[in-house]
Amino acid sequence: MQPPPGAPEQPLPGVPEDPTPGAPGAPGAPGEEVVTPGAPTQGPTVTLKGEVRYRDHQAGKVRVDVFDGDQRDFSERPGVVGWAELTGPGTFEIQVPQSAGKVWLSAFNDANSDGKPGHGDPTGYLEANPVTLDDDIVSGLIITLEYNPRPEGQ
Repeated sequence: MQPPPGAPEQPLPGVPEDPTPGAPGAPGAPGEEVVTPGAPTQGPTVTLKGEVRYRDHQAGKVRVDVFDGDQRDFSERPGVVGWAELTGPGTFEIQVPQSAGKVWLSAFNDANSDGKPGHGDPTGYLEANPVTLDDDIVSGLIITLEYNPRPEGQ
């Protein structure tokens, strides 16, 4: 079947191009611990310092997310204003825009390595949520992960 006159040309089926390899020694190189802070940092920032604790860690990375609203409130969808990916439980340091005003922190152990939190992945929230961004550095933030088994029948 022919496309109508003036319709954009359709791409041919095939395999997308492979991504370009990173530079040698770039973060994530083999044997290097991966700690990747994320989020835009335009304007003044606040450094959040803390620790993720989980004594039963066996496998998978730990991700710390910083939200501009309560991520447990499903009536609003908060945005991610910062994050860090750790090779396991341990310390983190994240730069976030001071303009966020206050933030909520959570973390999860990606035990099944699917890149997202889910049933069976240990999760935790900062007990002191929300954190007000009044100072240049906020430290002593502790998030303890807990295993949450999948509910029966799911």
